Amino acid sequence: RKPLACQETGWGEVGNARWQKCLQSFNFMYISILQSSDAMKSKFPMYYNAQISLLENAKILRKNTTEAEEHLWKKIKGKKLGVKFRRQHLIDQFIADFYCHECRLVIEVDGGYHDEPNQMEYDLNRAFEIEQYDIHIIRFSNDEVLFKTSWVLQEISKRVESLKGRLL
Repeated sequence: RKPLACQETGWGEVGNARWQKCLQSFNFMYISILQSSDAMKSKFPMYYNAQISLLENAKILRKNTTEAEEHLWKKIKGKKLGVKFRRQHLIDQFIADFYCHECRLVIEVDGGYHDEPNQMEYDLNRAFEIEQYDIHIIRFSNDEVLFKTSWVLQEISKRVESLKGRLL
């Protein structure tokens, strides 16, 4: 089966040489990134052994943000809080809503379904896995982000100041 990246080019079965080139390129990229965890850590330290298969999911999530995520992103992007945040950032097998590598801080913006017991258990397990990389997590509800924005930004700023420069 062809990798999705090759399928989307419209090459189909026509042009076997193109397909082989695409496959070689895909395999090289896949193997070179996943070859060894040491190489991954040294080349891409902020991704914490992320699965390459999640890259496409992260791109889709960036294009389909919630209202609360979009609202918060406008307030924190471009080092507005003194550090750089990334949207929909890969960490191991997870995609964090926002991540600051300098502080090792994840910001999660949770919708109402995060109050359901199964989702709460998943979130706790997810937090435990992420914290194994010495990453801190701060969570806000959609309502807090949309209706208590100043407070949310103050809380993030406090956490940033307490964690800033940990990697230096």
